[in-house]
Amino acid sequence: MNPSDIIRGFGRPVAYYPELAKYLGGVSSTVLFCQMTYWMDKLTSDLGVHKTSDEIEGETGLSYEEQRTARRKLKKLGVLIETEKRLEHRIYFKVDFHRLDEILTQVFEKAPNGESPFREMGKVHFGKREIPCSGNGESPSRDEGKVHSDPTEITTEITTEITTEITKDSCQVEPDESADPAEVVLAHFNRVTRSSYRDGKTTMGYIRGRLTDMYSADDLMLVADYATAKWLNDPKMCDFLRPKTLFGPENFQEYHQKAMKWAESGRPQCVNGRWLMPGRDINHVSKPDNFVPAGFRG
Repeated sequence: MNPSDIIRGFGRPVAYYPELAKYLGGVSSTVLFCQMTYWMDKLTSDLGVHKTSDEIEGETGLSYEEQRTARRKLKKLGVLIETEKRLEHRIYFKVDFHRLDEILTQVFEKAPNGESPFREMGKVHFGKREIPCSGNGESPSRDEGKVHSDPTEITTEITTEITTEITKDSCQVEPDESADPAEVVLAHFNRVTRSSYRDGKTTMGYIRGRLTDMYSADDLMLVADYATAKWLNDPKMCDFLRPKTLFGPENFQEYHQKAMKWAESGRPQCVNGRWLMPGRDINHVSKPDNFVPAGFRG
């Protein structure tokens, strides 16, 4: 068996629209966007499609951190909507095609002489390779005439041409400068942890440091929620609910990964150091077993 034969056993390659990468924040965010677009035609809920990070990684190959970055970029652009349903222990994803139309319309309006900014896409990119496609988006296989449809494959036919290039920042979303993200994080932290930390240089340094690392304010607030749920009612751990512990560079990435898993599980409660299983009644007390084995006094 040749190494190339082994590769074919990995599953179908994931196709994406390379021209969109300029406007959606890069290849990873475009791959995720295209995969979510595929599922929009197969929805069973008005909220969108439910996907765990493990499922997304299995379909796209994107790691947890790559997904996190891609989701943040798409949400900032407004083309990806996330809805968290705590009772269902799920996060739903939905593509906002209206917002996508607005972004692409801006691109077209800035193109001189009404020319299309997109090249003729007779090819679909698979990673760094470029594979010819037929009119219906199918690519030839070494031993097969064509690749059959697959949930991880997104293909289309676009017959436009380009004679000019558009700058990469033509569709950037204007940031919301009405509030300082670090101040928002601190206010949220104080509220959920019942603290009163001030916006001093040290405290804000931890928060701004993580924001500089490309984490969003939502990421930091999620970590605060996760740690609060886990430690607030624990006498031994509640003292660790401070900005230095949660937002310091040493442990934040680990806390954030755990917080994402916690959110995907529906933000369960923590009782006596253990996360409650979905549907479990924390007020239910099991009856004691009064059975006395033979040979023992009652």
